[in-house]
Amino acid sequence: FIICLLHNPDIIILDEPFSHVMPIYIELVKEAINRVKQRKGIIITDHQYQHILDITDKLHLLKKGIFYQISDKSELAEKGYISHKSMGI
Repeated sequence: FIICLLHNPDIIILDEPFSHVMPIYIELVKEAINRVKQRKGIIITDHQYQHILDITDKLHLLKKGIFYQISDKSELAEKGYISHKSMGI
């Protein structure tokens, strides 16, 4: 992961970088992404949406072949990705 961030590609694609990672290392991964995203494009796919919400500049949900731009967590519930209950609604 770190090698990908430190090399010189203009765009990095990360598929589920938070899966099977200890919580302490997840924070380090998020810090590394935040540092590097200023000079590289980073596309991340992950089901652990809270981590993505913490670091994203733009968020899109792909559902049934359609991309939806997401502004906040409530829109994830509106689109059926998370339950309203998980939002305390």
